[in-house]
Amino acid sequence: MNKTLVSISAAVIACAIGVATPLASAQGGENSARNAQNAKTAKAADTPEAAQYNPNQKLNWRMSYIVGDLEGSQDAQANALLAIEQINESVYAKTPKYEQERRSAECKLKNSTTTAETYPILDHLAKVAGGNNSALIKPGNVSAAPEDHYKLPQVTKSDDIVTVKLPRVNTELMGLDDYESASGTELLNKMPNSCGAIIDLRDANGPDMGTMLRSLHPLLPAETLMRKKFPDTIVDIGIEPDNPEAGAGQAAGAGAPAQAGATAEKGRTPIYYIPPATPDNKFTDKPVAILTGGNTGGAGEATLLGFRGLNNAKTFGQPTAGLIGEHNVAHMPDGSTLVNTINTYIDRKGEEFNDKPIAPDVTTSNPEKDAAAWLKQQCHNGNAVKR
Repeated sequence: MNKTLVSISAAVIACAIGVATPLASAQGGENSARNAQNAKTAKAADTPEAAQYNPNQKLNWRMSYIVGDLEGSQDAQANALLAIEQINESVYAKTPKYEQERRSAECKLKNSTTTAETYPILDHLAKVAGGNNSALIKPGNVSAAPEDHYKLPQVTKSDDIVTVKLPRVNTELMGLDDYESASGTELLNKMPNSCGAIIDLRDANGPDMGTMLRSLHPLLPAETLMRKKFPDTIVDIGIEPDNPEAGAGQAAGAGAPAQAGATAEKGRTPIYYIPPATPDNKFTDKPVAILTGGNTGGAGEATLLGFRGLNNAKTFGQPTAGLIGEHNVAHMPDGSTLVNTINTYIDRKGEEFNDKPIAPDVTTSNPEKDAAAWLKQQCHNGNAVKR
């Protein structure tokens, strides 16, 4: 009797009685094992063409993402097996709900004979494992990202208020040192004798949170700013300029926990220290108003959390994009694209963020005016020190 048919029959019976069996057995152990062994992830790329997913079935460049090409068979079962291996790395993949949904999905996938039949099953499983921004996107449903441009932060001062406008960070198009110094150095020059600062994050997005936070170093306290929650660990993200073990800062924005620059002690949460972009001159006694909107996404939303919960900070504008969770974007062998969220963020107050927009403290259609008025009030009331 054909070995493959025996495997399929056994899998169908197992599903019927509620026993989980490896998906590999459904198409023949030898072929599946070979396909899984040959599957490999290409070097991560950070390009606008690869970009990121959002719920309207388009890849959107506003997010934090790592991109790779997966190699393997285009066979429906092999492709599904490879997809589940990737989905298993998602942020909620260790939960009982996901385990139950995964077993159910594997049973359904064993009866799928075409890749098209697997798409809705894998899409649902991806969302259970990673949230609403995770998805299996059908071939041809990914739109190209708009053209990216080289932009640097702009820092201006008017009427005793310093305004910092942060654009998107694209590590492929600009030197990170230029981005960081364009903001950090100007803050050091303009913040003395000022009332406070406005940080405009309405166009702040892209994959590199570390660069954005470093550019605002003079306004951020040297402490844990937020936490990144992965399936197996939680990593604190903070700025500590005096830490000699702090590395280049790349891991904080690249979607990987505790790499270069991370420190950890037994029994304690790992800490990733973002080294400063400027000398240790702080203006954390001054009020900070933050402007947000629908284009505040990815690294911009994570930067927002760096200030969220501080007594001297307040947000104005519109809700953010709701795309803060970092993603792996995998181009599958059959031409589909799998997007899975690998971590969420937790702010100072313990609130967790993934796929929901972050609402401002003050919803307004004129955030510049309202933010400036609030800053002036803080200065008038003595809540800021001019130095």
